[in-house]
Amino acid sequence: MAVSTAAALALSLLYAPSVAAEPAPSDSTSSEEQQELDALALAEQTGEPVEIPGLTDEKTQHFAHPDGSLTAEISALPVRVRSGDSWVDVDTTLVRAEDGLVRPKAAGMDIAFSGGGDDVMARIGIGSNSVALGWVDKLPEPTLDGEQATYPDVLPEVDLVLTAGVEGFTQVLVVHTPEAAQLPELTELQLPLDTTGVTMSADEHGNLDATGDEGGQSVFSAQAPAMWDSTGGEEQTSAEDPTVAAPSGARMELLETSVEVDRISLVPDEGMLVDEATEFPVYIDPSVSVSRPNWAYVDRAFPNQAYFNPSSADPVGVGRVEWDRVYTRRAFFQFTVAGRTNHPNTIINSATLRTEVDWAYSCNSNSYIQLQRVSAFNRNTTWNNQPSTQGGVLDTQNVRGGWATCPSSSGVEFNATSAYRWGVNNNASHIYLRLKERDESGTAAWRRFDVKKKPPVLVVDYNHPPEKPVTSTISDSLGGACQTDRT
Repeated sequence: MAVSTAAALALSLLYAPSVAAEPAPSDSTSSEEQQELDALALAEQTGEPVEIPGLTDEKTQHFAHPDGSLTAEISALPVRVRSGDSWVDVDTTLVRAEDGLVRPKAAGMDIAFSGGGDDVMARIGIGSNSVALGWVDKLPEPTLDGEQATYPDVLPEVDLVLTAGVEGFTQVLVVHTPEAAQLPELTELQLPLDTTGVTMSADEHGNLDATGDEGGQSVFSAQAPAMWDSTGGEEQTSAEDPTVAAPSGARMELLETSVEVDRISLVPDEGMLVDEATEFPVYIDPSVSVSRPNWAYVDRAFPNQAYFNPSSADPVGVGRVEWDRVYTRRAFFQFTVAGRTNHPNTIINSATLRTEVDWAYSCNSNSYIQLQRVSAFNRNTTWNNQPSTQGGVLDTQNVRGGWATCPSSSGVEFNATSAYRWGVNNNASHIYLRLKERDESGTAAWRRFDVKKKPPVLVVDYNHPPEKPVTSTISDSLGGACQTDRT
C-alpha cells in the first residue's frame, strides 16, 4: 500500500479593456471626479468601455461605458500589484533572482525561498516586519515549476515543496513511503524561526499569530497545522494540488503545535503515520499569511480551527460531505466599498457577486447555495466563533456540477445589490458576505469555489446623477447672472 506525508507552512485576473483614459494635464483633472468625466467622454467617443486608471488598486478597477454608466469590479483577493508607476497582474511564477534567492515574479509581499546551499527555507516580509523559517540542514538546489519549488530528499524519501502565493507561501514536507514516515526526525519537526518586528505565538488550538512589537497588531497569521494523506484520490481533480492543501476525500488530522522564540515545533499524528489504511503521500501543514481579512472559512469538523486568509488560496468547500469524518463548511469574503461608489448621490443600480465552482460532489446533484451579509470576520473566526448574520438571505442559487465534464457552466452569480447599497448608505468601508448551503444535512450538495485563479468578484454598476445647478452661477444670454424675478 502506498503512503505519503507532507508538511505545509502557508504564510488572481480581471477583465482589462484595451482603452484607458488619460487625464488632461491640468490641476482640475487630477481629481477622481475629473478622471471619471474624462473616461466617460472617451467611452462615448470610442464606443468602448474605458478604464479609469486613477481609481485602480490591488483589488479594484473602475470602468466608464458609452451609455454614461460606470462599473466597479472589486475582487475579494489581490489580483494586481504595483510595479514602479504601474499595476501588473499577479504572477506567482518562481524565478531565480540576482541575489541567488527564488522569488515570485509579482506578489503582494516580499517573498523569498532558498536557492539552495543554505538553511533559511523561506521568508515573508511587509514593511519592517518579517518572518523567516529554516530547515535543519542545508537545502539542495530546488527544481522550479510554476509557483512551486521542490527540494528533493531533504530527508530520506522526503521532499520539501514550497509554493508561493500572492500574500504568503505554503511549505510542505512530502513523505513518500511508510519507511520514511518512521524517521525519528518526523517524530517532532523543529523549524528554526527568525522574526523581525513581530513576535510569533500559538493559541490553545494551535492557531499561529505574529503580532507587531510596536502596537501589538496582528501582521502574519496561520491556521492550526494539519496533516492529510492521499485517500480519496479518485475524488480529486487536477485543480486540487495535495502539496498545497488537503484535496477532496483526504483523511486529515491536526498537529500538536508550540512556538518558542527561535523555533516552531510540530508533532505529527503518530496514528496516521503508522495506520495501514493511510495512503502515501501524506501532507503536514501549518499555514502563514498576511493578517488581512480577504476571506476565511469555518469547518464544523474542526470547530476551533481558524482558516483565515489561507495563503494557499485552494478552492474552498461549501456544504456538507462525509469522508474520514463529516465536514461542514461555510465561506466568508470581504469586499471594499469602492470610493467613487460611495460618493454622495451615487445611484447603485446593481451589485453582482461572480463566483466560479471548481468541484462538485456530482454533476447531477443540486446544491442550493445562499448568499447573506454578515458582520466582520477576523483571524479568530472559527465554527464556534462565526460572524452574525445581518438581515435575511440575499440570494439563493441552484449550483450544479462544477467539473469540466459537467454539462452546466461552473460560473455562478448572486444578487448582492441590497448588501452593497447597505454599505454605501451606512458609509461602510467594507461589506462581508457568506456562502452557505441551504441544507447542511445532505452530502451531495458539497461544492468547492475557486479563490485562486478566479477569485470571487463583486461587479457594481452605478451612476452619478448631475448635480442641480445653482441659480446664481448660471448666466443668461447677456452674460449676467440669471434672475428669478425680472419684473
